[in-house]
Amino acid sequence: MRTGTESEEQIQKRLRNAKAELEQRNSPGLFDHILVNDNLDTCYEKLKKLLGLADGVKSTQESVLKPVDVSLEHTVSKTDHKILINCGARELGKPAKNMFVLDLALMKGGAPGRTRGLRFYTIDPSSNGFDAEALS
Repeated sequence: MRTGTESEEQIQKRLRNAKAELEQRNSPGLFDHILVNDNLDTCYEKLKKLLGLADGVKSTQESVLKPVDVSLEHTVSKTDHKILINCGARELGKPAKNMFVLDLALMKGGAPGRTRGLRFYTIDPSSNGFDAEALS
């Protein structure tokens, strides 16, 4: 809470919301993790562990993801839980320049910042959908 910037009514509302969240903490599927900041150092260490940062951050000069060329000219098709994106102008007898797949089969969630399981990968246009290279 910020000292002196909130009215008593706002403080009471925040406390009611916090109490309701604490009461719901054991509801299955509602929260993935619970961090209580009653001890800031302990809470911070738990947060770093959850984020995989407990052993320190190792910097790397290389990008994790390869840059991809997504042109303005593309076609989209959908099959089952996959969306296929063909990028680049097709010349007669030649495959698309790049092909990407958005795989929705394992997706769950939906709230902003909470969607998990969405996969995005490239496909070699000459392989008819085989030899996929995962990007996520």
